[in-house]
Amino acid sequence: MPPARHRGFTADSELLHAMGADNSMLNSGCCGLAGNFGFERGHYAVSVAAGEQVLLPAVRAAAPDTVVLADGFSCRTQITQQTDRTGMHLAELIARALPPQPRSTSSFHQQTRNTHCD
Repeated sequence: MPPARHRGFTADSELLHAMGADNSMLNSGCCGLAGNFGFERGHYAVSVAAGEQVLLPAVRAAAPDTVVLADGFSCRTQITQQTDRTGMHLAELIARALPPQPRSTSSFHQQTRNTHCD
């Protein structure tokens, strides 16, 4: 599994380690977007400047095969808009690492579909 950059929690790091990821986390850094803050009039420059402190340069410096983990929607948006990379949610990485599952209809869906209201 390629290395991953992720700023998160101990449990996330432990999970990534268990998955075999070569994980490194940034010691600090904010994407700067902070929800809709960076989209509000007069905040764009501040938003980008905050991201340029640590996060955005680290993303740009990451090797091409490095998965950039960013669980926050705002962080993924800022990374996509300010770099040539795309951030990925941890759940997406986990799903990608799982073996393909055969498509099947669950018994719940079969029961729901076959139930009528009288």
